[in-house]
Amino acid sequence: KNLLADCKDTPFSDGSRFVEGYLSPIDSELMRRYKKAGLVICGRTNASELGVQPAAEPAAWELYQAGLKISAGEYLSAMEGMQLFSRKIARWYRDGKWDLLLSPTMMIPPVKTGAFSPNPDNPQQWIINAVSFAALTRIQNITGQPAVSIPLFTNNAGLPIGVQFAGSAGSEDLLLGFSARIEEAHPWFKNYPAIYPK
Repeated sequence: KNLLADCKDTPFSDGSRFVEGYLSPIDSELMRRYKKAGLVICGRTNASELGVQPAAEPAAWELYQAGLKISAGEYLSAMEGMQLFSRKIARWYRDGKWDLLLSPTMMIPPVKTGAFSPNPDNPQQWIINAVSFAALTRIQNITGQPAVSIPLFTNNAGLPIGVQFAGSAGSEDLLLGFSARIEEAHPWFKNYPAIYPK
């Protein structure tokens, strides 16, 4: 995107007509990482003036607009609900003396590229798909618990199937040690899907 991503010797405007045609003398950190990873920069999208709307995707813009209609009280109530949920999960680990929770990483197998692309006729559909797809990882996003996804299995197409292990708050040491032991017993770093070049 033509916004805060300088690419050396490439015209760059930062979405503003005031710097239109500027040639950056350096690569931004993002561009350095892209190039180091072997990515080829073949173009960039235009951003509106300094990235101000309407550069957002339709669904993101709709979510932003919906957020503007939420009162401070409603926002605080939602935050309180998430904190109460987090405490409930923490009690579940403590009272049950659970170390880790095992679950699939995703609710459905890997999907084809474009499955989450915005649909102009139904801008909210991509987020419904994404939330359904990643429903089990959302818990840790809300509670702040540590979790790892380990590609222990593959489906019939040879695509990785993740297994998620979540720990109680502050149990990163247990989770990382456990993950290291699993990797020793079942190494996956050399497993490549058939579609991935070796």
